[in-house]
Amino acid sequence: MIGSILTLTATSGIGFSVARSYRDRPKQIALLAQGLRLLRQEVEFAQVPLPLALSHVADLLPKPVNLLFRQMATNLEEQKNAGEAIDEAIVSFEKKLAMQKEDYEPLRTLGAVVATAHRTHLARELDTALIRLQSLEEIAETDRRKNEKVWQYLGVLVGVMIVIMMS
Repeated sequence: MIGSILTLTATSGIGFSVARSYRDRPKQIALLAQGLRLLRQEVEFAQVPLPLALSHVADLLPKPVNLLFRQMATNLEEQKNAGEAIDEAIVSFEKKLAMQKEDYEPLRTLGAVVATAHRTHLARELDTALIRLQSLEEIAETDRRKNEKVWQYLGVLVGVMIVIMMS
């Protein structure tokens, strides 16, 4: 009996964990886009240096996405170029966020351009990244609608199936 309860709890937990990643992904992409909008305002209008702008953005965003911006700022303050700073921050947060590899590509592309870009060119690159993130958010939302409940039910049903097979 206890084994059955543990099995059902474990498989349900796995199913709900996978479902949570589908639920969190569109939210995190939206927060990343919001962060880039804020970054654009900081760089273009306030004309704040990039590390300070990234810190300001991190202060305005909720966890866990703010930690990505904070890490980028820290990396830039350690005298790394923008591309390296962004790449290293992404690598350190890939497993901590629900986003997939392709969700980071607009940010990586932006990092490659930031170091050499003038403010007006940077604003254009930020706009391009935002458009791409919006598209990725729509895809993530579609995936969420298709898969979130499936994984929740799948976790419970696999647990029930294992319990039945063990009986």
